Amino acid sequence: MVVVGARHGSTSDDGLNFTEKEYRYALEKSIPVIAFVHAQPDSIPQGKAEGDPEGLRKLAEFQKLVRLRLYKDWTSLAQLGAVVSRSLTQLNKRSPRPGWVRVERLASVEANEVILRLSQVIDNKDEEIARLSVMQCTKVEGPAQGNDQIELSFHLSLTDPKASSAKRISQRHTLARMFAWDEVFRSFAPHLLTLTKLREIKSGINRLHRERELIAVR
Repeated sequence: MVVVGARHGSTSDDGLNFTEKEYRYALEKSIPVIAFVHAQPDSIPQGKAEGDPEGLRKLAEFQKLVRLRLYKDWTSLAQLGAVVSRSLTQLNKRSPRPGWVRVERLASVEANEVILRLSQVIDNKDEEIARLSVMQCTKVEGPAQGNDQIELSFHLSLTDPKASSAKRISQRHTLARMFAWDEVFRSFAPHLLTLTKLREIKSGINRLHRERELIAVR
C-alpha cells in the first residue's frame, strides 16, 4: 500500500525515491499493490508540497505509474481513512497472502526441506498426468495400406488455347482426388531403391495425377 501526496521525497543514488523503489519491487515480485493518490495536490498548503521543479516532474511520473494499477483518489484525511479501510479489506479477500505468524507455528528447517521436496514431486506428477492425458486424448491411427483410400490435393493451371498470346491467361485451380494407397506407393516406390531426393518422389506422385486426369478426359 502506498499513499501519494504532494511530495516526491528523498531519492537514492539512481534518482528514485525510496517509496517508488519499494513499489516497483512489489510489482517485480507480483505482490498485490494498491495506491491512494491525492486528487488535488495543488490544494495542499505550501511547505507540505513539493517545491523543486525536478521533484515535481518525478512526482508526476510516479503518479502516472501507480495509476496504471489499482488506485483510489482522496482529498482529505477522513476520506483517506475510509478508502484505505475498505480497499484493504477487499484486496485481502481478492488476493489473500500469508502475513505475521507466531514463531512456534513456523516449520523447522527439516520440515521445510521435506515440504519443498514433496512439492517438487507433486509438480512432476502433475506434468506427467497432463502429458498422459494429452496422449490418451490423441487418436492414433495405423498407417494406410493396400486399398485404403486416401485423398491427394493438387494444383492445376488451365489456359484457353483459343485465346491470342497477348490475352492468354492461366487460371489456377485446386482439386482433390481419391487414390488407393498402393497406387500412390507404386508411383514413387522405384525411387526408394536408391538414394533419392524428395523432388523425385513428388515427381512420381505428379505423374500419377496426370495419368488419372488424362483417363478422365478420354
